[in-house]
Amino acid sequence: MLDILDTAQYEEFTSLRDQYMRTSQSFIILFSIDSRTSFDSLRDYRETIMRVRDQEKFPVVLCGNKSDLEGDRLVTDWEAEELARSWGCPYVKTSAKTRLNVDEVFFEIVREIKKEQALLGAGKKGKKKEVKKEKKVKKEEVEEKEESKNLGCARAKKESGEEKKLRKKAVKEDRQVKREKKKELKMMYREETIKERTRQATGTLENRTILHL
Repeated sequence: MLDILDTAQYEEFTSLRDQYMRTSQSFIILFSIDSRTSFDSLRDYRETIMRVRDQEKFPVVLCGNKSDLEGDRLVTDWEAEELARSWGCPYVKTSAKTRLNVDEVFFEIVREIKKEQALLGAGKKGKKKEVKKEKKVKKEEVEEKEESKNLGCARAKKESGEEKKLRKKAVKEDRQVKREKKKELKMMYREETIKERTRQATGTLENRTILHL
């Protein structure tokens, strides 16, 4: 169901008009083809809507009324179509007197509303997809960090195991060196003892010989 609000371009209705602009879902911006002034004021009127709503895009239909006064035309169809193209909206020629395309104007504005709703819906879906994608990326990052952490721990454990092996090997080698040195010292001591005993035995023999003479 459409709730139609008709606004007038008079100063005394400015506050009421602004309120309508803020709360309205779409706009039919109308000019008379026999009035140059009404056409030239359209850009300012649309800028007022954008300022009041703080929004550049909204459903709108440009309507050229009084098409029954073709002989009094002051605005060409080309000008109106170019303006509608620059706004990205449909242009419909109407006649309130003959009711030409009056219903079509409202059909067009409903289509524009549905287009916007579809875009908003697609935007929300896209946003949801982006949120899901961000969550997935964050989850993957967390998993990668965990994996990296676990890998680091495994490496640390492996390194600890290697260190233990090296330490054991070093201790074993040190003990082996000490044993060999000890063995070497024993052999040296034994050799010295044998030499000493030999010297003593030789000396005793010499002494005995001298005494015998």
